[in-house]
Amino acid sequence: MRVSILTAATRPLNLLILFVSVVAGLTIALWLLPVGVVAYAALAALTWLDPQTAQAVAPRPRPIRPPRGTPFQPQLDAIARVHGQIAQSVASVDGPLRTSLERVTGQVDSIVEEAYGLATKGQTVVTYLQQTNLSDLNAQVLRLDTQIKTTSDTMLRQQYQETRDAVAERLKNAQALGTYHQRIVAQLENICANLDNVLAETVRLRAAPSVDATVNTDSVSSRLADVRADMDALGHMLDSAMTGVA
Repeated sequence: MRVSILTAATRPLNLLILFVSVVAGLTIALWLLPVGVVAYAALAALTWLDPQTAQAVAPRPRPIRPPRGTPFQPQLDAIARVHGQIAQSVASVDGPLRTSLERVTGQVDSIVEEAYGLATKGQTVVTYLQQTNLSDLNAQVLRLDTQIKTTSDTMLRQQYQETRDAVAERLKNAQALGTYHQRIVAQLENICANLDNVLAETVRLRAAPSVDATVNTDSVSSRLADVRADMDALGHMLDSAMTGVA
């Protein structure tokens, strides 16, 4: 990773050298002007090639913060804890191993962020279930069944039937959301368990740097991809379910 040419050219120290050389060339000796320009160009080139400068000016990644006050707080706190430990473990590594591990931590960051989004969707599910009385919905379906059987008016019976179908669909979706709540908990716990495995793998690779880091991190990456696929599938199901009850 390198800084941009514009950043290298406009670094304050480099601009100071250029300014001094221009002033010296115009006021002291003209030959100082090209010397200063060459010095400025050399410093700008060194800045452009310097990896430490690139790291210093690189934008800091946005911290990934878990939502607070959700029914899934124990799982989210555990995920946040392991996520931080993985970042610390990888930060203590140098050389090619760090490059391999950073590829995995990019996946980890993405999964953690999506896990927090999943928990936010789950909060919507829990809030909806708290506001929905399944017993009342069941009673409403039974009452409509009775009205459908006892009415002799065709149009009224059709209206009762349409209402009954809508209430029954709402009841079905609410019951499904109760299952999704349990699935979210299980998915978050699965994510935490896999992150624990990633942490253990980073520690093992640090302790045995002679092993093939690429092969090992590829295996971890594959497992994380499977976790991500499971999360995506559950997220899509939640979206569909919430659309059904909206």
